[in-house]
Amino acid sequence: MQTTIEYLIKNPDILDKIKNGEASLLGLSEKQRVAINETFKKGYTSVLKSLLYW
Repeated sequence: MQTTIEYLIKNPDILDKIKNGEASLLGLSEKQRVAINETFKKGYTSVLKSLLYW
């Protein structure tokens, strides 16, 4: 899941496609997909970036 988050941070256009239903998060559980969607929806990108640093 960390790799997916890193990828979405580096490729925000893919996140937009996921939000628009043009792409999906294959290989993740429903719980993980919801967590990622909610996190990015709430604008926690800066928090995620700082966590990836550590």
